[in-house]
Amino acid sequence: MDASDPLRNLPTLYAKVAAHGDRVMATYPKAFACKAGCSGCCDSDRKVSAVEHANVKRAFDALSPQVQDKLKAQPASKKRCSMLLNDRCAVYEARPLICRSHGLPVVLERAKGKRVLDVCPLNFTDGSAAQLPFEDVLNVGTIDSILTAVNLLYCQEAGGDPRKRQALRTLLEG
Repeated sequence: MDASDPLRNLPTLYAKVAAHGDRVMATYPKAFACKAGCSGCCDSDRKVSAVEHANVKRAFDALSPQVQDKLKAQPASKKRCSMLLNDRCAVYEARPLICRSHGLPVVLERAKGKRVLDVCPLNFTDGSAAQLPFEDVLNVGTIDSILTAVNLLYCQEAGGDPRKRQALRTLLEG
């Protein structure tokens, strides 16, 4: 990616999350039910940061006109991601961070410093996720903080409001 590309920092973050996910899936292969065509976690039309919206737009614009038309022809739904086509992500390589972390064991920070472990109900069905070592659980707060910084830099360079989240569905309206 070109050094002047305002999206240049996003692939590094995505690569770090992918490396973590690949390592965890390789360490616990029997614990994961995730596979191509499983779209249960794509249960809402996501709102994403400006940098991720621009990244998905770039991927959407690179799709063939036929695929774009098929996505646009689908009925709008708040209960299904607008980038799904036949239960597969049409922009998989550019999918947002929230999509990249689905299925992985994650820790969420709650009020008063309470941490909550979350994992897809199809994965770690034996309850073993609760015993995972710290390094095998993705800290959503840390990842969100990094994404916030990447988004802020993107908005400073490309314009936009770093506080605003945009629905992926808007990509189909133009």
